[in-house]
Amino acid sequence: DAVRDRVKDKIQLLEEKGIMVFKNRNNRKEAVIFDDGENRQKSSELPYFRSKDGKRLIPIRKARIYVKKPTIMTVGKNGRERHVEPGSNHHMEIFSLLDDQGNEVGLAWKAVNLFDSVQRLKQKKSVICHSYEEYAEKYDEKKNKKSKKLGFSSAKFKFSLAKGEYVIASPSGEDEVLLKVDFISEGDLSLCLHTDARPTKQRKETGDFQKYRIASIKKLEQFKLRKVTVDVLGKIHPAND
Repeated sequence: DAVRDRVKDKIQLLEEKGIMVFKNRNNRKEAVIFDDGENRQKSSELPYFRSKDGKRLIPIRKARIYVKKPTIMTVGKNGRERHVEPGSNHHMEIFSLLDDQGNEVGLAWKAVNLFDSVQRLKQKKSVICHSYEEYAEKYDEKKNKKSKKLGFSSAKFKFSLAKGEYVIASPSGEDEVLLKVDFISEGDLSLCLHTDARPTKQRKETGDFQKYRIASIKKLEQFKLRKVTVDVLGKIHPAND
């Protein structure tokens, strides 16, 4: 059902752009057909791409929609197991990796989904995990190679980030800037200017999306993020996580 809904969304986007979409003859939705024989469109009305020499326009009559399979997890036990999606990401936890003298030598991060956040509440724990040891148990070692290479001796909680929260960033070669968290995923943090109210899709089209996107630990360290809050008068205060 989750995959079917995502296909519907992609078909709707095509239709909004004025592209006629038909089901194939088997009434399956894995493929989109622009010309099914019965509802034939003229070649000039079909979407197209150019040949390598740029002289010919080749009409696109059929296109396969790629839909990423959702992450599925099993919940329940004793005959009451259910296979569900864990839901969207609720927040991200960021930790400082420290050497023997207590100096920060690196960072580690982890996206926490809504399901895990609810489970922590049921266990009467804080929604935000402040313990690196507890965090490290679930952390994928393949993504933690840099941490091992640094040889850190301890770690401490730095701050958490959720959609709509604010940070002060210092990108390389730029002045400090106030940014807002746009969305969070594993190993990916998208930020935007606090004055930018455009939808994510529109920012992607203009190229502004990549400017404040953090998709690696190295870039996270380069941005030197500090979490802050902004009051109703527009004054900026440390978040004190």
